[in-house]
Amino acid sequence: MSQTAVPPERGRIYVLALRVLGSAARWWPILLVGAVAFLGWEELRRVDLNLVRVSLHALSAPWLLLAAALTILNLGLMGGYDLVTLQGSPVPRSARWGLGTLAFTWSNFLTLGPIAGPAIRFWLYRPYGVGGAVLRGAIVANVVAFSMTLAVFSLCSWALPPAPASLL
Repeated sequence: MSQTAVPPERGRIYVLALRVLGSAARWWPILLVGAVAFLGWEELRRVDLNLVRVSLHALSAPWLLLAAALTILNLGLMGGYDLVTLQGSPVPRSARWGLGTLAFTWSNFLTLGPIAGPAIRFWLYRPYGVGGAVLRGAIVANVVAFSMTLAVFSLCSWALPPAPASLL
């Protein structure tokens, strides 16, 4: 078999592209935060901080504390998905819960949960040597469990009568 010679210009471009892609791993977090900031900058400029401050002072402190406590509880519960789905992996129990909580928090902060969640898990569990097949299975189990939970809560909210306002 004969091989055709690659023109030197194409070889240089190929090597340059490989170097750029090879170093992208250390720059992508900075680029991602920069892209989110760039895309959201106009919306951030529209926020009236004085109005936010006035609104926060108008809130009831007990209700605000309850909302914060429920948010923390929710984050802890979402970390439980990884705790269960990666049970046979070499990752310690506390690390699975912490990394699951971090992945859920981070992916929802970016508002790209279904896209960012799996990618973040592949990145977070790499140092523990968790294989791609194990992570894929865990991610599918997480998505199915989360979807089923959402479906049950949606059906309950639709089927059950509303709670009387006096209970609130």
